[in-house]
Amino acid sequence: MAKKKAAAKNTKSFEESLWKTATKLRGTLLPKLIIGELRIEDAEKMVGGMG
Repeated sequence: MAKKKAAAKNTKSFEESLWKTATKLRGTLLPKLIIGELRIEDAEKMVGGMG
């Protein structure tokens, strides 16, 4: 039972980390994409192999 709780905690922590990263990327890239300051190809290069 303790292993399940530890695994659930690690999964939740990992998911929270992903959400924080996605939120930061959205906050950084989306405004630049909307105003045309940044192109999709450039954003893909900035993000790297995340997708």
